[in-house]
Amino acid sequence: MNDFDNHIYEDRPIFKSWVSWRITLFTFLTALITQVFYYGFFLFQFKDAYEAQASGSSIFHFLWPMGLEALGFIVVSSFFITACLMLLIRQLLLRPLFFLRDNLIEASRYPESPKIPPSPFSPTGEIGSAILIAQNLIRENSNNIKQIKSSAESKIYKLAYYDSLTMLPNRASFLQSVNTLVKEMDQEGRFLLIVVDLDNFKDINDSMGHNVGDALLRSVGKRFKNALPDDAIISRAGEDEFAILLPLHDSQTTTETIGKQILDLVRVEPFGIFNEKLTIRSSVGIAVFPHHGTDSEDLLKNADIALNRAKESGRDTWVEYSSDFERAVQERFQILRDLRSALEHDQLALHYQPQLDLKTGRICGAEALLRWWKPDDSKAGGHFVSPGDFIPIAEQSGLIMPIGQWVLKRACTDMKKWRDEHGYTFRIAVNVSAPQFSHLGFADFVRQTMEETGITSDMLELEVTESVFMDDISYTIQTLSELSDMGIELAIDDFGTGYSSLTYLRQFPIDRLKIDQSFIRNALNDPNDASITKTIIALGRSLNLKVIAEGVETREHENFLIREGCDEVQGFRYSKALPLEDFIAFCQNYDGKLDSFSRITG
Repeated sequence: MNDFDNHIYEDRPIFKSWVSWRITLFTFLTALITQVFYYGFFLFQFKDAYEAQASGSSIFHFLWPMGLEALGFIVVSSFFITACLMLLIRQLLLRPLFFLRDNLIEASRYPESPKIPPSPFSPTGEIGSAILIAQNLIRENSNNIKQIKSSAESKIYKLAYYDSLTMLPNRASFLQSVNTLVKEMDQEGRFLLIVVDLDNFKDINDSMGHNVGDALLRSVGKRFKNALPDDAIISRAGEDEFAILLPLHDSQTTTETIGKQILDLVRVEPFGIFNEKLTIRSSVGIAVFPHHGTDSEDLLKNADIALNRAKESGRDTWVEYSSDFERAVQERFQILRDLRSALEHDQLALHYQPQLDLKTGRICGAEALLRWWKPDDSKAGGHFVSPGDFIPIAEQSGLIMPIGQWVLKRACTDMKKWRDEHGYTFRIAVNVSAPQFSHLGFADFVRQTMEETGITSDMLELEVTESVFMDDISYTIQTLSELSDMGIELAIDDFGTGYSSLTYLRQFPIDRLKIDQSFIRNALNDPNDASITKTIIALGRSLNLKVIAEGVETREHENFLIREGCDEVQGFRYSKALPLEDFIAFCQNYDGKLDSFSRITG
């Protein structure tokens, strides 16, 4: 190990240092060479004079006896000069140099906490003052590194455990707090894990800008922090979602009380954002420790499940977790997995329910309805899954997009078949989901599908619920206009059950209004449903639109609709939805007379 490997200064003998040896050797050689040259110069000066006196004898004959003595003197004197110079160099240069070197080595190896000994050199001298300045710089550098590291660690910690927008703990930090509280809880201890979602927050971002949305999130977090107890932990758990950890110190406190309190904190007092007063609503899911979980993951998962149930219940409400919810989630997940498999293995099919003209009695169309035959181990080999069970799940998961595309292509293919083989040219009505209709390029997809299957536009009708129309009016008008320009008929499905606007209705290129079956079923017994049905028929007539009623089950229903001037009908009075071959058989056997349907009930 050489001298540079030592990082602690010691007042070691100077000749132990390889630097000292090199300086010593250099000094000795310098002194020796100087004296040799000096001695040689002396001889050269007296060479001619001596040879003249000695009758041509060489001076070297004279000096040779003295050579060894002279050489010894030169060497001894060189050592003496070297020793004197080295003592002086050591004291004035090497000791300060080595001391400074060891300080710098220490600082380089331990920049945060170098062990710097006091300087033994006078600070009034140039070398001593330089060493003092260097030591001060080392200490200042150490302090700067500590401050930078501390600041960086603080920033990293905040980035890892705090939300940068609201400065509230993030999900990771929140889960740590929950686990800590779980460990500290005694057998009687309880706390609530509450998840709060701001209803329709995306609309605020889209309509007013993300800066307004960000300010609103900060205000909501601040309100929670100011209003809830000091031991409550408020976290931002998602884009528009907050999680709250609330210890319960009073056994009389109920989840209902807390749930309503959280709802009121959000909705009662408007939020002042950029000189605007914003009133918002929220949905709340609550899980209780230890009844609904004993660790952070289970509690948060169950609170999320309760939150989803609150959203499904119409929002602006609170829901406490129940084990039934998880079973429903598992069933939903199983349906979704099976539905994906059904789409891949051709288990989906279309059935067709005929639509009839009340004036002529002829078949004027058919509605394509999706059916799922799920194989099982029963004697029948399988069973039909209700569309009410799997369609909402498909819409929530996004699977409705490929399913909707499959439905449109299959319906157009079937239309082509019965036109070519049987000469039927009546229209077929295909339901369009909200995600389908809202997807950019939907009109182009419809055009491409018609071209690939070879059907004409007058054979196709698209049904869309009125709530879908209201999501984006300008996009709705543009898309409907594109479809109408192709010659495709357009119908508003379930008319009267959603948000009906006569102003917008006049702007839509609509061909047909479809009265929801709930009004038809009760029209004979409920004056309100009868009045709504009459109003829709009159509205359609005034706007020069066709009106079709679904859910017609009896002759009395049919007579009521004929009296009110309804144009078309469909329902179990005439036929249930049929597989393609059975539907073709129905069309072949139907004689074109409504009286042939003899079923009269009620």
